[in-house]
Amino acid sequence: MVTIDEHRRFLVDGAPFIPFASGWDHLPSRQIIEEAAKAGFNALFVYVGNDTTIEDAGRVLDDANSLGLRVVVGMSGGITTKNRAIYLAGLRSKPALIAWNVCDEPMGDDPTPDMAYKLAKRMDPAHPAYVNYAPGFYMPKVLPTDISSLDQYTIGCGGSPLSQAINVDSLEAIAAPAGKPSWIWLQSSGNAYWMSREPTGPEEEGLVYLCLIHGARGFKFWIAKPLGAELWLEMKTLTREIRQLTPILYSLEAPPTVSVAPSDINLIGKTYRGRRYIIAANAAPTPVNAKITVSGGGKSATVLFENRRVKVENGVVKDGFLGYQRHVYEVR
Repeated sequence: MVTIDEHRRFLVDGAPFIPFASGWDHLPSRQIIEEAAKAGFNALFVYVGNDTTIEDAGRVLDDANSLGLRVVVGMSGGITTKNRAIYLAGLRSKPALIAWNVCDEPMGDDPTPDMAYKLAKRMDPAHPAYVNYAPGFYMPKVLPTDISSLDQYTIGCGGSPLSQAINVDSLEAIAAPAGKPSWIWLQSSGNAYWMSREPTGPEEEGLVYLCLIHGARGFKFWIAKPLGAELWLEMKTLTREIRQLTPILYSLEAPPTVSVAPSDINLIGKTYRGRRYIIAANAAPTPVNAKITVSGGGKSATVLFENRRVKVENGVVKDGFLGYQRHVYEVR
């Protein structure tokens, strides 16, 4: 069962779930799906279109389910209404399915998003359906969607991890008042489309954490497996960290008040099972020494994922950040 609750939390079988999906523009093989599962991804994003079959698509969802992966099914541009209906009817009962991306990057007053969304909700009301938009295209303030989704690829295109986080701010300005979660496409590749290169490992870390801090609660990675070993290793690390942070990020307990200097450090405070957490990331490409203030006092903080501790003096944590580096503190 897939639900979105009144707090905008995406729940799968009642448990908090932040999709961390390996994205493919074709139906991946069993070997590819096994590699994604081994790397720690919890989901796949796959496209279906007029040139694929319901049998092949069903096989992908069954393979994913056998390996513990969930699947978001996207409908490629130009897919006919007849084929939309075939996929909706044929895949809606698959246990791996968690959402439909019914339309991608519509332009202007295209009626397709509204039509596709209504068809999906009529044929499969049990799963969320959404339209993915891109900056510079027409994005209505009232979206025909259960999830707000955006793509823009900033690395190798003159942008930065921070510029992607600012895109999340724009998405959240629409999503939050409507009670919808925000999902974002990030890069897992380069030297394709208009991207001149892959993100480095630190850039990918900054992309994920800055977007988390700014409100993204779902990640899809375009496209396929990266060519570089550094980026692939970083993505495998991030899959583990996001799994561990998911219940903390979705916690409804009153968060601590946090502040920081300098402003290059972006952060949020969370409370989970009575313990205070600070999730912080450097938006600058260069090292920064930060002074983080957290309400509630404390004597020390465990730095998650780093096997170290730092002092807390008068509610202040002092620590250094490398370019685009994240630190996650559990304050006691």
